[in-house]
Parts: sequence; structure tokens; C-alpha cells
Amino acid sequence: LGEFRRLGFKPTSKGRGRALSGPYAAKAQALWIALWNLGAVEDRRDSALLAFIGRQTGIERTEWVLDAKDGRAVIEALKGWCAREGVAWDDGGRYGYQIALAQSRKLRPQETRIVSVLWADVSIILQRAVITVKPTDAEWITVMNELGQRIRARRARKAVA
Repeated sequence: LGEFRRLGFKPTSKGRGRALSGPYAAKAQALWIALWNLGAVEDRRDSALLAFIGRQTGIERTEWVLDAKDGRAVIEALKGWCAREGVAWDDGGRYGYQIALAQSRKLRPQETRIVSVLWADVSIILQRAVITVKPTDAEWITVMNELGQRIRARRARKAVA
């Protein structure tokens, strides 16, 4: 490999393997990462999600999950797990907000004004006021990732103590 690199070879991928594909892959992956950011799963890698999907359906690859019954089984299992972790799904489609709110509750279980605290955290994380312009989906991902880092750091500190 060193000789190939010396001769100018540059790999075309980062060695992460194939991305997940199939009609249910993106939603399953988003829910899996939400569970990782909630501190519910230890391994955020696609291989861990594929193992979960295999346990739920007996199907090894996301691109093979084509039947609506199997896809629904995977998505509903992940959503149910998120709900057990404190995510209150609503029909308003504010999924980033709902996950971040559950994360905030995990970080501050004694806080009575958790919604206000969450919005303050969101403003700090995004480094802008969120009073007039609510966060975009991409910004919610930034917020969820930051809160997830805090949850995992707290859990790591507790494990050491």
C-alpha cells in the first residue's frame, strides 16, 4: 500500500464500506443514531443497526427489507425504543425537537422548566437566537449530536466512578 501511495494512488472511498440502502434504510439509520444520541445503544455503526434489523426480521441487509410489513416492524421497533427512552412522538413532525427534549430530560432529570432549558441550550449550541427563526432539520441534527456527546460523556464519567 505504501508503494501505491508513493506512486500517487489515492483511494476513492474512506473505507467505510457501502452506505445503507433500501426504502427503509434512511429512516432506520436516523432512528438508530437518535438512539445512540439518547445513550440507548453503545454502537452507532451501520453494522450494529444491521444486526438489530436481522434480529427483528431475519433479514441481513437493509436493501433486502422490501416488504412493508418488515419495514414497518423495523421502524416501529426503533420508534418504540425511542419512546421508552423518553421521546414523546407527536403528529407535528417535530422529530428533532422531540428527540432533543428527551435528551435534555436525561441530562437534567430534576429540572422542572425543561423546555426553557432546552431552548437556551439550542441557542448556545447553534450560536444564535432561536426565538424568531426555529432550527432547521440540519440544525436539529447539530443539537442532537451535541446533546448526545454530553449524554455519553456523563455515562462514561459514571462508569469510571
